[in-house]
Amino acid sequence: MVAAGGWFYAGQAMSPVASIVNQVERILPSDLSARLEGQNNRDELSRLVFTFNRLLDRIQFAFRMQKSFISNVSHELKNPLSVIIAQLEVALYKKRDNEEYQATLKSVLEDSRELSEVTEKLLQLARVHSDGANIAFEMVRLDEVMLQTRSSLLRLHPNYHIAFDIVGFPEDEEQLCVRGNEPLLRSAFQNLMDNGCKFSPEKKVDVKIHFDPLGKHRVEIADRGPGIPAKDLQLIFQPFYRSSESIHVRGSGIGLSLVDSIMKIHQVALDVVSTQGKGTTFKLSFPALQA
Repeated sequence: MVAAGGWFYAGQAMSPVASIVNQVERILPSDLSARLEGQNNRDELSRLVFTFNRLLDRIQFAFRMQKSFISNVSHELKNPLSVIIAQLEVALYKKRDNEEYQATLKSVLEDSRELSEVTEKLLQLARVHSDGANIAFEMVRLDEVMLQTRSSLLRLHPNYHIAFDIVGFPEDEEQLCVRGNEPLLRSAFQNLMDNGCKFSPEKKVDVKIHFDPLGKHRVEIADRGPGIPAKDLQLIFQPFYRSSESIHVRGSGIGLSLVDSIMKIHQVALDVVSTQGKGTTFKLSFPALQA
């Protein structure tokens, strides 16, 4: 009787576990919307069901983002290629004079550069997400990185105007440094400066560095563009997102997503302040240097 009773109660106790196992086995990769059903008790099994459902939520979100990313990548790469092919086909349809050929080649070159820029940003974004833990960090001078980024951007776009200012310049050179990856920081700063100039009617941005003795340096990059609507502020860092106000400006919608990823790796707080009709300011707050 004791053995039979033990067997019966053990079966009753393991029944919820068997039910959970059966539900998990019925979840297929093609349908990640399924969730486990459990009793509304505050026991360990209920907590297990709740935790597993939250895990499924994260997995479903990751798969959704991956599908959206692949779809957007295909679209962003296909558009310039289609334009390039169409222009070349039109140019080869009949003989043209030198001026027409030069105009076509200039247009194809511009589209090719845009395609190259999109590809490079995608590679950087993939590298940041896949090798984030293996990225090498070192002490870099923040002012030198900003000035070098400014110079390289002005070489690419001579019509840009980038005002540069430093507040609280320290005497000790070590207090000018931040811990980070120099190529990634340059890429992030260049994207922010480039965006500011593209959206400003005067093609101008104001860059300001606030140095702090403890290493809590701040960088502000302000443009004089039309501003970002409040409804779009939470969306601008999503890959390929472009608001209706920015459709007329050439771009891929990858730059700010790359900036956000780079800043997270460096543990830099990124804030955006925007006033429609007056402009947008991106504020970067670096963490204090460890002694």
